Amino acid sequence: MRRIARLPSRAGEEGFTLLEVLVGMVVLSLLGIGVWTAVTVAYRSVERFRESVRAGVQVLQLDDRFREGAARVRPPWWSGEPDIQAEGHTWRISCLDGDPGKTLTLSWQDGVLSIDDGKRVARYRGFTDADLSPALDDAGIPFGALLSLEGEHFGRITIVARYGGRAVRYGTP
Repeated sequence: MRRIARLPSRAGEEGFTLLEVLVGMVVLSLLGIGVWTAVTVAYRSVERFRESVRAGVQVLQLDDRFREGAARVRPPWWSGEPDIQAEGHTWRISCLDGDPGKTLTLSWQDGVLSIDDGKRVARYRGFTDADLSPALDDAGIPFGALLSLEGEHFGRITIVARYGGRAVRYGTP
């Protein structure tokens, strides 16, 4: 029987043992898990930021639309102040465009706030609560409407919108 002769190994060419390879794989795995976790956290942060920006933009659009509608509420000189009629979570503000028969309608249902001015309906999602009441001056006379909203991404906000006109009252400033 012949023996197989092994060549003598040179210094530095011994290679890695199985244990060294396994330790290396564990270290690389731990580094990979750390990087993956950091990427996941960063992605979630970006998504939360996007949601808060979307919610902020929606609130600004809603604010513009509500103020635009309230500015069109102008009671005629012969009638009193505009009236807010509430039926559950639907509110109607009379005297839209100076006509006591036309209304600016706001309704909140299933987390969606709708603003209807008779020409178009705008819908805004993501609200957990909504309420509308008259905005009163120091003398207790309504000068506009106060819309109070609560949302998932922005908390509670209040929008005060002035009516476009108001009846002239003698004897009051």
